[in-house]
Formats: sequence, structure tokens, C-alpha cells
Amino acid sequence: MANPTFSDFNPKDVAWQNDVLRYMRQEYDYEAHGLLELLLSGAVGSAKSIFAAHMGVTHCLMYSDAVLGLFRQTMPDLKETIFATMEEHIFGAEIIIDGHKDIMREGVHYTINNTKASIDFLNGAKVRSKSWSDKKYKKLRSHNYSAGIWEEVTENDTPICEAVHPEIFSRVGRVAPSNSNVRENWLLYLTNPDSKAHWAYRYFITQDWGEE
Repeated sequence: MANPTFSDFNPKDVAWQNDVLRYMRQEYDYEAHGLLELLLSGAVGSAKSIFAAHMGVTHCLMYSDAVLGLFRQTMPDLKETIFATMEEHIFGAEIIIDGHKDIMREGVHYTINNTKASIDFLNGAKVRSKSWSDKKYKKLRSHNYSAGIWEEVTENDTPICEAVHPEIFSRVGRVAPSNSNVRENWLLYLTNPDSKAHWAYRYFITQDWGEE
């Protein structure tokens, strides 16, 4: 179920999206460097969520062994945002199967569990969602992932990020080129690290872990 095309969205039409797409799919050497972490930061309307959803959907359609993780502090928010965006993006998408064009249909090419915010594709790829509003961070270890999307990182304060990030980071990339047909391992962070005191600013912008 590879070679998906989407009539309502093409990242090549937007300069920054095309640059990131090319870097993720053509330029970065996953086998040499391992997991790729990318920060997608922008104001409301910058289309970072639809771009992340597109990369997640195409990741699953390209690789039958893919397991995409969706991460956010609360499950209701996750369902209403990145999961809903992904569900809308899949429905009606044009795909090519064995050289024949088809339209993706729920129950035929994929199934959705809205309670668990999960998707199972016909080719075997999966989407699994995790949250941690109960602060039970170790439950993030229940899956190995080939790629992941962590939405609204800065809605978590620094201590929570410091607890959650190692759990997510240690699981994404476990489904890797060495033991699957997946050729890419990445983790996208969707957030605006506007406070210099926050974990996200230090992790991505300054890489300064010293005390204030």
C-alpha cells in the first residue's frame, strides 16, 4: 500500500514543508545516525499539525512494520487534535495498490478505534496513542515505535517533560531498519518553546542544562 497521494494536501507546495520532507525522506541517514528529532514550531495556522499527520500517515503506508506513536498529556486533547487530523487526512486519500488507484475507506484499507485513538492499516502498520495525565509515565514503555509525534510539548511543565521525554525517546526507534522493513525513525515535537526557562527551549534551542 505504498505510493500514497493526497488530493487535499501536498507538502511540496509549501517551502518549509518541502525542505523538512526532503530532509526526512532523502537526506538524513537513519542507519548511520539513528533517531531523528525535529521541532515543528509555528503560530496557529502554520500547518505543522497537518504536516505531522501527513508524515505519520505516509510512514504507515510506506512500511508494513511501522508503529507510529501519538503522544500528548491528556487523551481527550490528543483525540481532538492530532488524532482527528490524522483520521481526516486518511479518509478519501488516493492510494496505489499493485499499480491500481483506489480511495482509502475505513473498514477496507484501515480500521479505527476511537476509544483508544488507534488505527490499524491493511498492510499491518499501526498507530498507537499514549497520554500521561495520571503521571504513570512507565506505561509509555508498553510499545516499541518506529516513529512518533509529541504534540503540545510545552503544555507540560519542565519536571513532567524531564520525566516523559526519556520514556518516549527510549521507545521510538526500537522498530528500526536493522530488524524491520522500516527505513526511517523520527520523532516530531509540535510546540512553541517560547519560555527560555522551559525544558523544550533548553533541549532544542540552547541545549543548556545548567542552573539559572
